[in-house]
Amino acid sequence: MRTTRRHWLVLPLLIVLSTVSVAGQNDAPPAIGFGLGGPSAGLFLPDLGPLNELLVDHGFAPLTGAIITAGGRGRGGVLGGTSAGGLGWAGSVESRAGDLRANLAVGFGGIELGHVAGGDDRSLLTVGVVLGMSGVGLRVRDVTVVTSADSGPTAVLPTASDLHAGRMVFAVEPFVSMQVQPFGILGFEIHLGWLVPLVGFQWGNFEAAVRGRPVLDLGGATIGFSVTWGAIGAVRPRDEEDAATTRHVVPFDASCIEIVNPVGLVDVSVSDEASAVAGSAPTVEVLVTRRARSAALREQIAVDIAPGECGLRIATESPRRWGWSVDYEITVPPGTEVRVDQGAGDVKLTAVDGPTVVELGAGEVRATGFRGETLAIDCGVGDVTVDGSDASTTTISIGTGDANVFLSGAPSLVVSASSGVGEVTIGPFADHTETSASGFGNDLVAILGAGAGSLTVDVGVGTVSVREASR
Repeated sequence: MRTTRRHWLVLPLLIVLSTVSVAGQNDAPPAIGFGLGGPSAGLFLPDLGPLNELLVDHGFAPLTGAIITAGGRGRGGVLGGTSAGGLGWAGSVESRAGDLRANLAVGFGGIELGHVAGGDDRSLLTVGVVLGMSGVGLRVRDVTVVTSADSGPTAVLPTASDLHAGRMVFAVEPFVSMQVQPFGILGFEIHLGWLVPLVGFQWGNFEAAVRGRPVLDLGGATIGFSVTWGAIGAVRPRDEEDAATTRHVVPFDASCIEIVNPVGLVDVSVSDEASAVAGSAPTVEVLVTRRARSAALREQIAVDIAPGECGLRIATESPRRWGWSVDYEITVPPGTEVRVDQGAGDVKLTAVDGPTVVELGAGEVRATGFRGETLAIDCGVGDVTVDGSDASTTTISIGTGDANVFLSGAPSLVVSASSGVGEVTIGPFADHTETSASGFGNDLVAILGAGAGSLTVDVGVGTVSVREASR
């Protein structure tokens, strides 16, 4: 059966490779591109029969066959062509029989390659394959000595001992997914696949204590549901776009600014206090660049600058067509609270010194010289860089991408960093007093200085690096 499965795995790979070949021979740019990502939840339905037989033979209750998973996924590509991205998920299940407990943890992450077989500016149908690594961990507790007149002890550890076994496996997951984008930058994706373990290595003390090798090559159906942020739009070179820039200077008598933009760039910086005219009212300066594939479409892009729930609200009213973007360069007074809700594109923060929240579907976030008390960044797919932060509370969450944090001065923080699939590094710092690891995947906790503040970084697929900023 396993040989047959491996043969039909060739089909998605051929689809992807043939698409790359065709794309390379076609000089015309693709009509529609996309970038989407976000958190996901789902089910993994492995065949636990052989493993449960071993557990039941030693007095444990069998594990259920459905494992609830959580993680993140993100990808980009072109309609009718290729898509590429990454995903990661993990889950666990436990069984109990009196004092006997068995816990099974499973995770999978890798690179997604696909062919976007159909769709439009509101939907995508993709077939492809995920190439990655699967990790499985089994831990049992309170193993009692069981004897047999014929064969002697079948377990030789005393009560209240732990047995564990782990396995890392190279695995592939052919899949089909359906993406719908009914609310502009907000959409949903259903992902159906079949995880197939290929080759790996196993470790632990299970075999030495209990007769029988636990079968940890787990394969089976995967079902995922994602809430995604991002956009589907035209792919055109910048020099072929029709662009126009306008400047707005808006009186600002509030303490908070909110920017909502489906696709493009949001660049926020703080005005120089020394340049302000004495006695004048504070203002917000907004440079708006509308880009579109035609002048007629550009004229349909509306930008609304008006009072909002938190103070001043700047929002893009998107036309019901693809092929456009809006770039914002915004200068705010010192101490302004900043809220950014961006679908696809980049977010830049320079010397911002107020509480800040950034939500980005797909793209890159870069905060340089951040001086506010709190910083929260939620990115579906893309990289996040915080360079020279003085924040006392920072939270970074990424579905797929890398997080790089450079701390300035003498940080006094409790740092909690984790990645479902990827390397996690903290330091070195001059006052780095404690580091510990816990949980499934790569998790580190470090205390810097007195640990007065907090830095929390959670990545589904990607690396996490927390280091000292260069002087």
